Amino acid sequence: MKKGTKIALILASILIAAGILALVAGMALLDFDFSKLNSTNYITTEQTISDSFTGISVDCNSSSLRLLPAEDDSCRIVFTDAEEALHTAAVEDGILRISREENRKWFDFLRYIGMLSSSPEIRLYLPKAAYERLTIKTTSGDVELAAGLQFTDAELKCTSGNLICMADVQGSLLAEATSGDIRIGVVSAGTVRLKATSGEIQFNGDETCDSLRAEATSGDIRISGLVDSGSLGIETTSGDITVAEAGCQNITITAASGDIVLQHVIAEKEMLLTATSGEVQLTDCDAESIRITTTSGDVEGSLLTGKLFHTETTSGDVIVPHGYRSGFCGVTTTSGDIHIVIAAADE
Repeated sequence: MKKGTKIALILASILIAAGILALVAGMALLDFDFSKLNSTNYITTEQTISDSFTGISVDCNSSSLRLLPAEDDSCRIVFTDAEEALHTAAVEDGILRISREENRKWFDFLRYIGMLSSSPEIRLYLPKAAYERLTIKTTSGDVELAAGLQFTDAELKCTSGNLICMADVQGSLLAEATSGDIRIGVVSAGTVRLKATSGEIQFNGDETCDSLRAEATSGDIRISGLVDSGSLGIETTSGDITVAEAGCQNITITAASGDIVLQHVIAEKEMLLTATSGEVQLTDCDAESIRITTTSGDVEGSLLTGKLFHTETTSGDVIVPHGYRSGFCGVTTTSGDIHIVIAAADE
């Protein structure tokens, strides 16, 4: 390497180090409060919607969104926006559309360093009536649908915020979050699909669904309260799966590196459970046909009725009841133990 190049690299390294030290020193003077770097001014406005509408479409980008029941028969929206990024609302073809009016120049984005400590928000107050399709898309804000609202179909997508739905969705519900959690409450939908990349999924409803599918990459999944539902499908890569107090026609659950825990879960037809490096635990569960496969995890628990057992394991112990001829339970594991009892037989 030439001498001039070495000198240039040394000088560049010195300047970078000096810049980092100056940045740290400056933030120390601000007590590391990034909000003090934010020069963005926020204003609060209110808009009343007088035109009637049956559907709602919201693209709120970096704002949190809350849908709440109105105290009267009027629809109103409260915006808390940055001056350079105001949201607008209008009814078009029977759909209430809320979107952001972008007035910022490129250098305005430099002022948003402290935006994580700010609170841009949209509150939409809806009369207690049923609406048709709801579509929501946000980049870095939370989304909350309060109880007391009803929609035919709902599609909720969030990049780095949480999704909370306590509203009643009658038809199909799609909820997707990239780096946030998903929490679903009272839903009596035909189809439900929940997908999270690095967040948790929680469904708790005491309701009926034709089908429910939940997928998570690196988060836990908890499902409870399904009554006389159709199919239940759950898949996670590195999180635990817990299902409690549920009744479905068919259940398919796959966990790569997490445990599968079922408590008082009944499948009228088939239950398929697959775990790679996690355990499978059953408490008072049942199905006409049960198939469980694990690689390095134990399988243990209790079933409500007797089964014809077929077990396979390479280096684990096997304890299962014998003498039953109805139903089927097949368990295969490589290096795990198998221990299953019949709950009624223990009483």
